[in-house]
Amino acid sequence: MKTILNVGDKIRLVPKTRHAKNRINENGANVIVSNLDGVVLAKKVCVQHEDNMEAWRWFDVVDDIDWDWELR
Repeated sequence: MKTILNVGDKIRLVPKTRHAKNRINENGANVIVSNLDGVVLAKKVCVQHEDNMEAWRWFDVVDDIDWDWELR
């Protein structure tokens, strides 16, 4: 079971698709949570890549097509 994410948490993105693997090669897998879409339980999370702080992305916390994640 996944834990609840908070702004500032450090996570590692795990690619599920070829598209996601290409983004990892470009920007790295280590990210910091910068924004949540909900107050109690977030369905989507915005993250910034540690290797390239200008690169950011939104992904679904549960059942995202391209990404899985794990706490670091």
